[in-house]
Amino acid sequence: MNTPDSAATRIAAIRQAAEGGDVDAQFLLGGLHLTGDGVAESPVEGCKWLEKAAHQGHAEAQYLVGLMREDGEGCEIDPADAVRWYGQAANQEHAGAQYRLAQLKEHGVGCEIDLTEAFKWYRRAALQDYPDAREDLLGLCRAHPDLPLPVSELLDGKGRS
Repeated sequence: MNTPDSAATRIAAIRQAAEGGDVDAQFLLGGLHLTGDGVAESPVEGCKWLEKAAHQGHAEAQYLVGLMREDGEGCEIDPADAVRWYGQAANQEHAGAQYRLAQLKEHGVGCEIDLTEAFKWYRRAALQDYPDAREDLLGLCRAHPDLPLPVSELLDGKGRS
């Protein structure tokens, strides 16, 4: 049975672990602050804890921080920082980050337009069956039939030949 006392004890243990540098606890505490589940709802606190986890290489935290940097939830809007966080998560095969990175590269949000990179990231997300990635990949190829496609991408989709 989950009583208020047991929930408070659980939150205290998570907070203690997060403050001690436990990456999973930092990620969890960040999420709890975003939803207000057992703690005060605070996007600012959520972003703070997610960034701590992201700095330790937690791919889902990196992706969420990217989203927050795009829309300003709990932090300042910073598209270039969103690109950086998405890139780190994308390199760890996070399909959502690959997809968002492709969109930003395609449209030059927070970075220069780079259609070859957009192709690469759409393809990698599509290979993981990420929703809309195949459709956007086809749309990119149709809109830019002269796009020079990297041979390594055509071979295995991961940038390795």
